[in-house]
Amino acid sequence: MKPRLLVPMLIVALICAGTKTEAAPLGSAAQGHLDAALKHYAQRRYEAAITEFRAAYEKEPRREILFAWAQAERLSGDCPSAMALYQKFLGSDPTSAEESAARLNLKRCEEALGQPAAPPPAPTPPPPAVVPPPTVTPPPPSTPPPTRTSWRQDRLGIGLTAAGGLTLAVGAVLAGVSATNAPQGALTYQAYTDRLGSAEGLRAGGLVLVGVGAGILVTGIVRLILVARRDKGHVARLTPIAVTF
Repeated sequence: MKPRLLVPMLIVALICAGTKTEAAPLGSAAQGHLDAALKHYAQRRYEAAITEFRAAYEKEPRREILFAWAQAERLSGDCPSAMALYQKFLGSDPTSAEESAARLNLKRCEEALGQPAAPPPAPTPPPPAVVPPPTVTPPPPSTPPPTRTSWRQDRLGIGLTAAGGLTLAVGAVLAGVSATNAPQGALTYQAYTDRLGSAEGLRAGGLVLVGVGAGILVTGIVRLILVARRDKGHVARLTPIAVTF
């Protein structure tokens, strides 16, 4: 049997074998174009066969049709078109026997054109993995600086000063009252003795209150002075920072 007569038989066998897994039968439209193409191919009417193979492949893009179409292109003398179809066929995951047949015909076209065949198309790389953005932890809120009380708002200092002044004033009043209640104007000894005891009691109580009031007053004044000095030092430390900004 002549080699050219074996080619249609090889194409028919390839189409009947289908893919590596069981392929569904062709639709009626695609099968009609394929039957017409094989008939033209067997009669060496390659141009007509190419037209029918193309129409069948447009109806159903099956790789077995692709191989037969490439064969018709090669035998018609259009090796560049045949080489493109062979490369497309090799990218469709053929069996080892089908791959060998396609590469053999590629080599024939390469020898006919005097140039190496183009490598098969590289597989499409998988899409890059989506990496979630890193979680940014917000910084902790800054602790506000402790509030400082001005000496004008220092209730303790002001309270001590007022209480000391009031106690001192009461003591002074009592001491003055004791002086006015002198026993010199008494008409009897008993009255003199009574006035003397009362005056001495008022005087002693007034002096005690004066001493206590003076101590409280001095304590309040000293506290207010210290608070005022602390405020001045705090403002002095903050002033260069404010100027820098």
